[in-house]
Amino acid sequence: MKQCQCQRHDILTGPAAEEYSRKEYMKEVQWADGGWRYLFKCQICGSYWEKTWEGGGGFDFGMTTLRRLSPAELKERWPQVET
Repeated sequence: MKQCQCQRHDILTGPAAEEYSRKEYMKEVQWADGGWRYLFKCQICGSYWEKTWEGGGGFDFGMTTLRRLSPAELKERWPQVET
């Protein structure tokens, strides 16, 4: 049985964020119009994660962040998502 690592982290950045968001149990749920924001859900534990990219002058000068959302943050930032 596969186990996730969601409870070990609240935030991941850079390559670690990219790698974790690509795990087979991380499902992209939704993306935000006009921005670099994506919502993922762990299919094992049910945690929601928000993936963002904050960049400078181009794709080479930015950082990906993957942050686990609390239920209140999920409701505030992604009100259209039913849990």
